[in-house]
Amino acid sequence: MHRRHLPSGRGMWFVFPTDVKHPFWMKDTHVPLDLIFVGADRRVVDLIRNAVPLSERSLQPRVPYRYVLEVPAGTTVAAGIGVGTGITVATTVAGPGMAPPATQVPASDRQDWAH
Repeated sequence: MHRRHLPSGRGMWFVFPTDVKHPFWMKDTHVPLDLIFVGADRRVVDLIRNAVPLSERSLQPRVPYRYVLEVPAGTTVAAGIGVGTGITVATTVAGPGMAPPATQVPASDRQDWAH
């Protein structure tokens, strides 16, 4: 990704057409990240916290997911995000497959992130 900076409150949103269980890695990413794996219902199904920059180690979620939200390391702890938390993403860049349809998540469970 060649990412050298990711501001607080921002993230990178990955969309898959079906549920998958692909591993991620941090090669070419220069900042530590939290990886939030999100199911089709927009609820967190797994987390990997504080992924090490530039690592080629495979980061394998424990369960299938539909989306991944990468945010600055420490964000999930600071925001109280855990398995079962509802996620809403506001996209600022759109293209084929990049802006999934909105789903309803109760406001009490919602974490809003800009992309």
